[in-house]
Amino acid sequence: MDVDLLSERLELAASTVSFHLKKLEDEREAAYRQKILDTFFKFNQLKSIPVQRKKWLVVLEHMVDINEKLMTRESNIYKRVK
Repeated sequence: MDVDLLSERLELAASTVSFHLKKLEDEREAAYRQKILDTFFKFNQLKSIPVQRKKWLVVLEHMVDINEKLMTRESNIYKRVK
């Protein structure tokens, strides 16, 4: 549905409608990502590799995030020891 038409029907500014639609889209995307992670990971261990490219990219991003956190933690430990 067009933002302008929706804003007219709701008697709200187009920017307000656009803001809330974006927020709703972000929440849906976060829920979708979490569902994928819950499906393919158990205790931060990969159970299986997704076949669909979109799901595979979500899993790959999560693995990169985990690796970055581990590298940061190890780097901080090394700095303390040094």
